[in-house]
Amino acid sequence: MHWRLAGWLGVVLLAALAGRMLVRRTLGPVARASQAATLIAGGQLDTRLPAGARDEFGAWAAAFNEMADALQGKIAALSAAQARERRFTADVAHELRTPLTALVAEASLLDGLLETMPARARRPTELLVHDVRRLRALVDELMEMSRFDAGTERVRETEVELLGSVRSVLRLRGWPARSNWLARR
Repeated sequence: MHWRLAGWLGVVLLAALAGRMLVRRTLGPVARASQAATLIAGGQLDTRLPAGARDEFGAWAAAFNEMADALQGKIAALSAAQARERRFTADVAHELRTPLTALVAEASLLDGLLETMPARARRPTELLVHDVRRLRALVDELMEMSRFDAGTERVRETEVELLGSVRSVLRLRGWPARSNWLARR
């Protein structure tokens, strides 16, 4: 009876060892793939799986590595495009500043002479002065965007009372009837 029990215990022990080896062999690649995916998600884009085996896990590792290569390439391309966009924005803003400074000075002179101009020339001059001021504001915003992109300036957060801002915009646009529903809120 003891021999039978010892025999069964030996069989169970061998089965457990064989099962453990099988599980380790089967789940080991899954664990490595999970760890590699976690590393890639964390920003370590050069992480790859060993892909030498000629079984399903080897094919899976090769496909995973191809996907990781493609992802790394796309992110590198996007980073390069973003850098080119930043340089372009900075270059355009810088190149516009010099001629714009001259235009602003000339528009200021014209603005000071508006009262002495003939009525026929006054309206086009007012429009020109307004457009030059608007262009200056746009270039200033472009320069500010360039500084944000370069990291030389930080965004400052401020709280805004949204409902009051919407009411003000509607009133300024002359849409009081449409803003009546906001007055009740």
